Amino acid sequence: MSGYALAPLPARPSLFETARVGAGMESILGDVINYDHLVSTLRSAAPNIVIHMAAQLLVRYSYANRDETDRTKVMGTVHLLQHSVRAVLNIISDECYENPEWIWG
Repeated sequence: MSGYALAPLPARPSLFETARVGAGMESILGDVINYDHLVSTLRSAAPNIVIHMAAQLLVRYSYANRDETDRTKVMGTVHLLQHSVRAVLNIISDECYENPEWIWG
């Protein structure tokens, strides 16, 4: 199994480390916008199924930087679909966030 993602956010401890996400898999650092690197990684890993969850991690940042956020969502998906895999599960969650500025969660 392989994972392809940006470097974890600089936090100590990071969720990536705490949850041991990299255990039992090859973890490759990369950006889905970088077509050549993504395709090279896909060819090397030769997956049958890809779970695509690339998105802007910080919701407020995504609202302030819509072009960058949309480029990651749309072009990342386009780049992925241009490579032959048996199935792609595409997960996007940013449309479910709204901040009404309530004091409770």
